[in-house]
Amino acid sequence: NPARPEAYPYGSANQALLAEIDVASPRLLPFLAVSPRAALDEQTAALALHAENRPIFGLKLHPLGNQRSADALIGSSLALLAEELELAVLVHTGPDRWSGWRGAARLASAHPGLRVCLAHAGMFDAEALRWLAAGAPPNIFADLSPFLVRCAAAQQGWTEQVAACLADLPYADPAACLKILAEQLPEQLLWGTDAPWVQPPAETDPALFSYAADLTTLRGLGPELSRRISRAN
Repeated sequence: NPARPEAYPYGSANQALLAEIDVASPRLLPFLAVSPRAALDEQTAALALHAENRPIFGLKLHPLGNQRSADALIGSSLALLAEELELAVLVHTGPDRWSGWRGAARLASAHPGLRVCLAHAGMFDAEALRWLAAGAPPNIFADLSPFLVRCAAAQQGWTEQVAACLADLPYADPAACLKILAEQLPEQLLWGTDAPWVQPPAETDPALFSYAADLTTLRGLGPELSRRISRAN
């Protein structure tokens, strides 16, 4: 769209993000937003410039927001530079036509130098979790954000929050559910909360999904597993 407010996708947004980090704390790890839809060469040039001036930890890709699957990046100048820089790529997963986990899986397979993360654990999709446990390449991971919300959504069948074909897990007992996932994916599971942006399923108490509640669930794993998924991986 030639009338778009930025010269290329996320140009000013990423500048604002980096400026906020400069003000807030050098401990924050910047993930620059990217779009697989348009102006990939311009986004690549911007990423190269940012990476010259500061450490860039990774990229964030939201297929639904851009209405393009993650695999649209395969072979692009942006993906090749990100691979050269050994960046992590966090990919939103969801039930819509663009955000299925397979697009991110194809991106990871095509670019083994990237570390690709399925945000929201692929929506607890049964096939995705089986694939992660049994045959996924070593450069693909899954995060848990927002874990308690997803467990509640799975219980209530809230289709906007979980996959149509759910993995068989004890969602009514999030602590037990988390332990199973941590044991099945000991080197691929990443802790995350999505806080403060959480969307509890209908007719549930938003207070149940606080950061404190997330942290309590994590600590229930014990020191070894909790340290692995929240730090080592």
